[in-house]
Amino acid sequence: MRRYALSHIFLGVILTTFVLIIAVFALRPSEGAKQDQPIAIVNETESLQVEGMTCKDARPDLGERSCLLTLKNISNREIVAWAIQSPSGKMQYAGAVMGGGLSPGESRTEEVYDTSGNRVRDKKITIKLAMFNDGSSEGDFQVHKLITDSREGSKLQTERINTIIEKALVSRRANLSQTREKEWLEQITFEIASLPENAPSGKQWMAMGLASAKQNTLRLLGALDEWEETRHADPVRAGKILKERDAAIVGTSNPIDGLTKIIRHNEMLIGKQKALKGGSNEK
Repeated sequence: MRRYALSHIFLGVILTTFVLIIAVFALRPSEGAKQDQPIAIVNETESLQVEGMTCKDARPDLGERSCLLTLKNISNREIVAWAIQSPSGKMQYAGAVMGGGLSPGESRTEEVYDTSGNRVRDKKITIKLAMFNDGSSEGDFQVHKLITDSREGSKLQTERINTIIEKALVSRRANLSQTREKEWLEQITFEIASLPENAPSGKQWMAMGLASAKQNTLRLLGALDEWEETRHADPVRAGKILKERDAAIVGTSNPIDGLTKIIRHNEMLIGKQKALKGGSNEK
């Protein structure tokens, strides 16, 4: 009788343990599930101040969150580029291919995705670099070199693009090019699309700037081409095409005017670049 009671007790212990194990596995988050961990901010710069951050679930089933960071330039110099690292380690850059620009006292909101799920503990978003308009920077030196090389490639490609467009305009104005306007735009587009994107040895990140500058101009040329096809039959729709694509070409009156606007836009970007001659990392 005693042996029978003991065996029942033993069986009960095993059953209880089994149920507890099942419960633990059932309550444990799945591999992609969201973890309610707070995300810390690590700032490796002094001039970019994080004014605030709000996070929300982007795709809860995969444990992804979207965080909006408000960054403010608290220095007395323009910040032309910056870099942010997400909790998963992914880097995102602003101004790495020209443009951008954060004046003293100005704020900007950046969206950072946390796709790390429960794979990363002690989650953090890191402000890795702030680069100034004289080419110097605060933060990670490797990121400084990456952005400097990328901006150099963007400047070089933009100068090549402007040379192609300027030659086409001179030829058109001298009546040396007799092709229809659409065919003329297509020829310019072909020449720009054919520009090389290969970076020199030791400066592989120049390729990012070379490619981005080319794609940005091809996007504008695509809008001009679509506008040219539409403007005679539907001027209102044609105007919307330009407004939706880029402010740089809004108000275009003809293809020559549109191409001139692209040149001026590119010159403005290169003007911001002229002070960037390599610089140095201040930290």
